Amino acid sequence: MRRYETVFISVTDLPPEELQEIVEKCAQVITARKGVMIRRESWGKRKLAYPIEKQKFGVYSLFEFASEHGALGELDRVFRFDDRVLRYQTVKIADEVDPAALEKELEDARSKEQAEESPVKAEEGHTDTGEAKPEEKAEPESEAGGSPEKETEG
Repeated sequence: MRRYETVFISVTDLPPEELQEIVEKCAQVITARKGVMIRRESWGKRKLAYPIEKQKFGVYSLFEFASEHGALGELDRVFRFDDRVLRYQTVKIADEVDPAALEKELEDARSKEQAEESPVKAEEGHTDTGEAKPEEKAEPESEAGGSPEKETEG
């Protein structure tokens, strides 16, 4: 099993549901070939270096996966026949992937996502009264800043 990273650029007027559909189709191709989707990222709308099919901007997306070599041909077919995809590129990151290390990496990523979501939920119920707590009060200016007597020209 090898590890790959794919970046593709889609047209900007694409609804988020259709962009998600493209990524899901790729994930299905990978899992059908006994591969594992590691991570997905959306880089958002960015200016292209040169116009592609009369488009000056594109929506960049990245996903990282591990699979056998056979999945690349099918991914190529998916991207090539989809008019919503302007450009794509797949890069091999590693020749061999340890399944145990990959599973640990996925588990760490899941636990990190859950840890990031839990403080957000706790903050949603919090209301700020606008009053400063005693330990948050500002220090007097003479202590916080340097005093003019200490600044001397030499």
